[in-house]
Amino acid sequence: MPKVRVTFKECIQDSREYGTDDEFMVSRVSVDIAVDRTDQGGFIADLKQPVGTDFDTGPIEVGRPHEVGTHKPYPGPFDQARFAEAATTYFRELLGSEGWALKLRPGSAKIRMQGNRFVSKKVVEFDAPRGRRGNALEA
Repeated sequence: MPKVRVTFKECIQDSREYGTDDEFMVSRVSVDIAVDRTDQGGFIADLKQPVGTDFDTGPIEVGRPHEVGTHKPYPGPFDQARFAEAATTYFRELLGSEGWALKLRPGSAKIRMQGNRFVSKKVVEFDAPRGRRGNALEA
């Protein structure tokens, strides 16, 4: 199985530019992706959380990474579920009761902060099944 290495670089939290509205807070993470030690480039992925939900336990929808500038989806071997788990953890390590950037009391909800930029490097690795791109079979 190919080894995917994702380096999280920064998060811009709750930005109207990315689609935040009265229903959802949309944040964006910047990442570099490498497969089997070969750089695949810089990508961004959006994280979407319902407004008013708990920062520590509320649902977060994580979009597929897409290329910076072109918005083309990342085409290589990948496991979206593992990426979503890592992106959610990264986000919650920045914000929430265990957050280092903004520490909130456990159970914090109905809080609105917009446009914050957090620069923090975190590296995760996971295996991607061969013959798959993302979680859809290759054509």
